[in-house]
Amino acid sequence: MENLEKLDFSKHGVYKVKQSQLKDFFLDFSSIDLNNLIKKHLNTYSSGNEFLEVQFINESLEVTEQKKEIIQNLMNSEDILGSLSKLSCSTKLFGIQNVLPELKKLLSDFFTHESKAVTANMYITPRVNKSCFKYHVDPHDVIALQLLGKKEWLFPKQKDGQNHLNYPFEAGSTPMQSFNNEERLDLETSEMIFISRGHVHKAINTSSDLSIHLSFSVFYPNQFDKLQLITKDLITFEKEYLKQLMNRTELSLEAVDKVKRDLEEKIEKIDYQKKFIVYEKKEQIKNAFIAKFGRPYGPNQKALFQKMFGA
Repeated sequence: MENLEKLDFSKHGVYKVKQSQLKDFFLDFSSIDLNNLIKKHLNTYSSGNEFLEVQFINESLEVTEQKKEIIQNLMNSEDILGSLSKLSCSTKLFGIQNVLPELKKLLSDFFTHESKAVTANMYITPRVNKSCFKYHVDPHDVIALQLLGKKEWLFPKQKDGQNHLNYPFEAGSTPMQSFNNEERLDLETSEMIFISRGHVHKAINTSSDLSIHLSFSVFYPNQFDKLQLITKDLITFEKEYLKQLMNRTELSLEAVDKVKRDLEEKIEKIDYQKKFIVYEKKEQIKNAFIAKFGRPYGPNQKALFQKMFGA
């Protein structure tokens, strides 16, 4: 497979990847038997692999009833795609790279060259379900490659009508689910779209049958997380500032100024350069883990991951 580092994802925002960059990359995926790949993922997941997960989802809500029975029926089916198209919910397969050696090597090479860990999830949406997720934001960059059918991607815009809604410090479904102004991008089979962290979006199946896309999640140390480190300190100091003021029996401008100066001196003493270096080293180790094994989903590996990295 052609290395991902040959694709240029340096531009921030939302955009389609040029076909000239994609040609050789997609041809490798076009030869994959989706029935066999999905069956292999389900079998490996059912055997207890903790770096794989299967979810059946309807508008961001996981359908947990009869999950094992649905998976067993799919594994017994000679036509998995046909069976998936009859479901009333979407199917999400986490950690696809762990059952596709060529993809695993591709993403491993990408981490070696770019120090960015990438995982791959497959979204399978039947016509009746249309949308797997509500409007939401992801706490990482996303690269989506359409494998079968087509999808329409919706990106709400800000009040100025120019820029997309972007919440880089958030994750999950947005409080608002209705927007007056949106950009719509159609993704046909073999096309790819890039979405920067925090951009509000959702995807709708516009095919007459199944729509399947592969979603790459890209993890790396970034300026948003560094800014959050500073923000947490400021919030802590602000609470301390208010607490000290509340504990004073008498308040004067001089007393308020003294408390403020004391806290400003504490902030100035923090060595953020050192703090950022520690953060980046921790992220590099965490991303090396993700690049090698993937994201953990089983209870044992999730507990280990939490103990090692705290997230």
